[in-house]
Amino acid sequence: MPLGKLFGEVMRLEIRHELCNVSGHTFTGAHMRATLVLGILLVLAGGYILVQGFSVTTSREVLDIGPLQASVSEKKSVPTWVGGVAVAAGLVLVIAGAGAGKKLRA
Repeated sequence: MPLGKLFGEVMRLEIRHELCNVSGHTFTGAHMRATLVLGILLVLAGGYILVQGFSVTTSREVLDIGPLQASVSEKKSVPTWVGGVAVAAGLVLVIAGAGAGKKLRA
């Protein structure tokens, strides 16, 4: 690659880098995309927890003597406030990703 072309590419990337600086955080194109996708996934997962609820079933062995075995299954529910926090965090990430994208195009 000729030196002039390389220098032009570096300058273009530096200008793009400056345009992506949002409230002290620097976003590149890939970071903006990842931020947006992660935010959408958090909003969806949090909404699911808020609407449907979510529980985790764990199984553990409590007795194992020769041929005699016993296990216990426990069902633990995820609190609904976790869904609310996930939705709020997801919205912040979506706004940050979308805001950085607008700033990049300006």
